[in-house]
Amino acid sequence: MERDPRVPSEQRWVARRKWPLLVAALFFATGIAFTFWWGPVVQHVPQWADSGDLWDTYRAAQWVSWGSEGTVYQHGIYAIVFPGIDVLLAPVAMVATHYRLVNPYPYFVTKPSVLPLLMPYVLAISVPALFVFDSLAEFLGVGRGRRILLCWMQGVLLWPVIVLWGHPEEAVALSFLVLALMAACRGRWGRAGWLLGFAVAFQPYALLMLPMLLGLTPKGHRLATIVRSLLLSCALLVLPLLQSWHATTHDVLVQPTNLWPNYATPLLAVSPHLARGVYSAGPGRYVVALCALAAGWWAWTHRPEPLEIFWSAGLVFAVRFAAEPVVTPYYVWAGAVLLLTVSASQGRRRLFLTVCALVFASTWAYHRASPWAYWLPIVVGLALAATWARPADPLAQPSPEAQEPDLGPDCGEYLPEPVPRT
Repeated sequence: MERDPRVPSEQRWVARRKWPLLVAALFFATGIAFTFWWGPVVQHVPQWADSGDLWDTYRAAQWVSWGSEGTVYQHGIYAIVFPGIDVLLAPVAMVATHYRLVNPYPYFVTKPSVLPLLMPYVLAISVPALFVFDSLAEFLGVGRGRRILLCWMQGVLLWPVIVLWGHPEEAVALSFLVLALMAACRGRWGRAGWLLGFAVAFQPYALLMLPMLLGLTPKGHRLATIVRSLLLSCALLVLPLLQSWHATTHDVLVQPTNLWPNYATPLLAVSPHLARGVYSAGPGRYVVALCALAAGWWAWTHRPEPLEIFWSAGLVFAVRFAAEPVVTPYYVWAGAVLLLTVSASQGRRRLFLTVCALVFASTWAYHRASPWAYWLPIVVGLALAATWARPADPLAQPSPEAQEPDLGPDCGEYLPEPVPRT
């Protein structure tokens, strides 16, 4: 459908993204309500609901705001991601320091005064992911009715990641990763490299998409793509490596993970035991790396279409969950979002089966059980979802109107339609 030049670009964008806007508004409102009212109103305890992981990230952001970015890994803070999220939260820490707002370090505080400032900020930097996912669905040619369904389901998948577990870097990283793969599908290699670099700066697992991106990139652009993908993360790690080499390499490379309150899988038996209740990824990391390399080789040899590219990305993230010795329930969400979006372009029956498998896997991820009883049903659910979501038509193309996703109002002017000659 052609754009009407008489309608302002802002109105057109709102019309195209009204469902993500609605879901984002409800996401924000329910996140605030749960954080500040769940304890006092529902559980009848004088305490706000927050996440220990979020406070670890905020503590690292405090060191960045104090000009000590090089020491974010050496204070006993649980930080195993790159410092991108610490830099993004640093403005909140600067304001909190100026007004002497309280956080639960070093002592527990039931109602930390910095939380009314921190939580809205965390939600605000997380909800743009919903617009990116809707843009991806539009790019893949998903119809309007199914895009509405996807908006609600993606909001449900993202909500516990942010509100319950306190990991906004997950939403930011996956958003940049999706935008990078979309740019690669259009042949914009420079933009794809920079966007992947931003994703890596927030989550190291975004590097799993680098082999696929290199497989899609033409020969003369691959070195530049590697540099763009790693430059920002390397810049953020320079000071930590210089000032605290041992602590930085231990957290970033070894990535110690606490068993409690997380969930054990059967791979825990072959993973390095670092301390009491603390484990490293172990052999599972090499399985995921091999899967990512295989996806890159496949992209290089087969030149896949967009649907196949995003299906492969979802499969790699599903394997990442299956190969971890210690998992958190939200680990399912990245692969689930991508597989769900791809399946929306398939037939109604395959979409229904994919949704059922992902709902089961996401729900069972919160069920306490023995390692095998916990891990195996989720892996089976993800495997079935990947099977049913696989594009049936290898030549499927995104719809013509979805070639350029509209993430925001246009700044350019539209030329009037030519007047036909009489």
